[in-house]
Amino acid sequence: MKLKSIFLPALLLMTLPVQAQDYKIAIIGMVHGHVWGHLQPMLNGKDVKLVGIAETNPDLIAEAKKRGATSTPFFSDYKKMLDETKPDIVWTFAENNRHLEIVEACARARST
Repeated sequence: MKLKSIFLPALLLMTLPVQAQDYKIAIIGMVHGHVWGHLQPMLNGKDVKLVGIAETNPDLIAEAKKRGATSTPFFSDYKKMLDETKPDIVWTFAENNRHLEIVEACARARST
């Protein structure tokens, strides 16, 4: 159980420059059940702020809100979320066959 609570900070330390800064993180999709183990650390993050969640399934949105994402904006279009929130980090829990599409959209959004 302890491993789950340190996974996100370890991931951030491995992928981001080492400096005091607040990073914006966004979630695309919530269909993979392991999102729930990572949601609370993202909501409680000291060095990250959850700036948006892209999801269209009302049951998953309700579950996320039940688990504390009450002040996080939800988007039905992840490209709109990327454009409006400009996250530094995107973590996707979407269907596996959508990962390439999402990575390409994130790369395009980051290059503009």
